[in-house]
Amino acid sequence: MKLWSVWLPPADEAVPAVIPQKIHWPTFFLGWIGLRIGGMRISAWIIGAISVLFTVAFRDSPLLLPWFVLIHAVLALFVPKFRETELRLRGWTRGPDVLAETKDSALLRFFDHSTAPAESVV
Repeated sequence: MKLWSVWLPPADEAVPAVIPQKIHWPTFFLGWIGLRIGGMRISAWIIGAISVLFTVAFRDSPLLLPWFVLIHAVLALFVPKFRETELRLRGWTRGPDVLAETKDSALLRFFDHSTAPAESVV
């Protein structure tokens, strides 16, 4: 089972977005390019610019390779937060977290929970 966070769209959209709370392997191997592949444009360009500046400033340093390994690992761990930030900037609101195996089952669990009738306490 994976943890998925549900994001509710603005009024003109129809289907909520679900984001898996897990490591993003393309970002782990490709760095900021993996962020761009994953659809996080703003975060990718900011982190890409910082990486290029760091590479130019420390191109002769022996710490350059450990820096890239560390930054790729950290970026891959925080990809769900980057995605949530991008959605928040586009006007989406956060919904509940859902436990499910796949994206489709996470959406089904969300819709099942959100449309269930309220229990009355008598």
